[in-house]
Amino acid sequence: MDFIERYVNCPSCGCRFGLAEAEGEEAFGDVKIIRKSIDRISWDGLAESIAIGEGARVISVGDKIPVELKNGEKISLVAVHANPYWENSMAFSFEDCLNDEHDMNSSGRYNNGYETCDMRKYITKEVFKLLPDELAAVIQPRTIQQKPYDGQMHQFTDKLWLLSQVEVFGLEREEYRGIDIGDIQFDYFKIQKNRIKTLRGQPYWYWLRTPSASSGYSVRLVYLGGSVDSNYAGHSYGVAPACVIGAPEPKWE
Repeated sequence: MDFIERYVNCPSCGCRFGLAEAEGEEAFGDVKIIRKSIDRISWDGLAESIAIGEGARVISVGDKIPVELKNGEKISLVAVHANPYWENSMAFSFEDCLNDEHDMNSSGRYNNGYETCDMRKYITKEVFKLLPDELAAVIQPRTIQQKPYDGQMHQFTDKLWLLSQVEVFGLEREEYRGIDIGDIQFDYFKIQKNRIKTLRGQPYWYWLRTPSASSGYSVRLVYLGGSVDSNYAGHSYGVAPACVIGAPEPKWE
């Protein structure tokens, strides 16, 4: 796989930042798809380009950006959807799971959903602190609405969050349409193989933030082959958060 260097001028401030692309080919019938992996980039330059509507010039859904966390762990962020919940933004997901598994809630209960669970505290406090400062500075807070097993509407705002069942699988199941309010399926996950994530190099189960529709103790998760099911909230599985970069979320009325 060859690396191709190119440079892009930020259309707003004119600063020049470098991209190193690993270019690979993947064939689907007669169609040849070029996959790019962005190796060096200015987070400020990328965020500014997305925020002013020029993101398509520098990054597309499926592009991956290698990141080294402050603890030395190496991950990749993959672009999963352009303009997911507001204009001039790009949603990213950890391409694979972090090295450490984690439970959703040590008590085993999940009837109050994601807002009060241990997993949310772990991601927003511990995992977020591991991000490089330059990356953390350009991540935009996102408002999440969820109606879990307790029947109450929960609304909260996070910079780093777990994907929902709808964001990965779409509205496949009628009973899950009213849980993660306002969520859409991200384009990247419309391809089955993109739903599979690894942990330490092996395909692995990973958590979604969506509660089971029939139990206050179960949470949805993605299995090895990319299918969805539920499991006990007290068990530990893979963690692969998501975030948004670009323009800030418009104020809610």
